[in-house]
Amino acid sequence: MTPKTAESLRVKRGLDRGTKLRRLRVAKGYSQTELSALSGVPLQTLRRYEQSPVPIDGAKLKTLVTLALALNCSIEDIIESEELLHRYRATK
Repeated sequence: MTPKTAESLRVKRGLDRGTKLRRLRVAKGYSQTELSALSGVPLQTLRRYEQSPVPIDGAKLKTLVTLALALNCSIEDIIESEELLHRYRATK
């Protein structure tokens, strides 16, 4: 079993409690390196967001939009904070 397959199985079984960004990336079948190349977001930045020492909720709008486009999702799918999601949705 490849690492990608094992990771996909963990996600499907609900065993992966990672960030939304990580779950989306894995669901799309991208490695961190591939998402970095696709989005233009530095690999180290992606790692920090996924490992949560740097919350993605503090990312620049440009970064959120770039990641959402690369993952074919909405910004809402990436944002972690319920408070920030509520504020974001109120602007729509």
